[in-house]
Amino acid sequence: MTLERAALSLGATLVLSVLLLDFTRTVSLAASSLVVEESPLAVRISGRDYLLAALIVKPSDTAERLPIALIAHGSPRDNAQRPAYRVDSLLPRARDLAHRGWLTVAFLRRGFGESQGPFAEGFTCSAPDFRRALATAAEDIEAVRAVVVKRPDADPTRVLGLGVSVGGAAMLAWGATRPEGLIGVVNVSGGTGSLLPGGNCDEDGLVSAFGSYGARARIPTLWLYAENDAYFGPALVRRMHAAYTQGGGNARLHLFGPIGQDGHALWYRFDGLLLWLPELDRFLRAHGASTWDARPVEAAANRLPPAAHRVLERYLSAPTEKAFAISRWTGLARFWSGAADLETARQKSRELCEQDSSEHCAVLFENFARIAQP
Repeated sequence: MTLERAALSLGATLVLSVLLLDFTRTVSLAASSLVVEESPLAVRISGRDYLLAALIVKPSDTAERLPIALIAHGSPRDNAQRPAYRVDSLLPRARDLAHRGWLTVAFLRRGFGESQGPFAEGFTCSAPDFRRALATAAEDIEAVRAVVVKRPDADPTRVLGLGVSVGGAAMLAWGATRPEGLIGVVNVSGGTGSLLPGGNCDEDGLVSAFGSYGARARIPTLWLYAENDAYFGPALVRRMHAAYTQGGGNARLHLFGPIGQDGHALWYRFDGLLLWLPELDRFLRAHGASTWDARPVEAAANRLPPAAHRVLERYLSAPTEKAFAISRWTGLARFWSGAADLETARQKSRELCEQDSSEHCAVLFENFARIAQP
């Protein structure tokens, strides 16, 4: 595992986050009120049947039909890397959505990893046909939606698309087809055509494609990018956004400051997640979509000392699985975020708290649920 430890200037608060998880082991998430299903989806695309590798994560404590969140992955510059793609690499983000009340479906498109079918999204810089490539990816997304909406635990009238890199652009292309039940799209670092570092095959062609999507889409979209994205720089992002909105599309753009060495890592880096997960929640709340309930959190937060309150604000922005612990007498708070399972998050948050406070500490929050009194 790779761990990142970050410090807050106030209270010298320490945060530990698991960024890269070892998915060769099977992780049970039952204790965190999530159910994880990993099995291929049988889909039909252009009259042919395929099995696409898929991972479905959902809350376990509800019998109601759940809104559907579909997650689309990116694409490597080196085509030889496509067979190595694994659907469980999308588990952290699927888990984040499931903890917000979604039946979350992460899947690999044709030609990636264990999904069947030939890779059909390719192009060359000598003849870059972005619209055809993204339309092909959108076909896979629609095929997955058509299967998932038939589940008895799925609500076909509430569907969210979330995509990263090429997956973000593909989600916008799919949204332009006006799929049934689609209520919004979240585009993280989306685009295509960056086959070489620092350049794009056809910026004008990409801008034109995004403009065509905006002219046809009628759902709200959220765009999340970093200023130092080595694939899609800020000038290009602004052009794509302008073309999309001038065409009539509804797009809220957040261009964050630099993230690490390459802001294209916004999707998975801990410092990037602390920025874009809160924007995701604001977007969901603004459009009446499912996310975590702030009321019990706010009630508990009002009883915390100021330093612990500041730690809690950072905790709420962090990825799951996570736990927040506080000391018995001095109210010192610490948390552990991005763990492979909830028990690890509990244990590590208590250990950090007791190490720094020299007191007994209790876990106050697990993910977004309050489990004890402040």
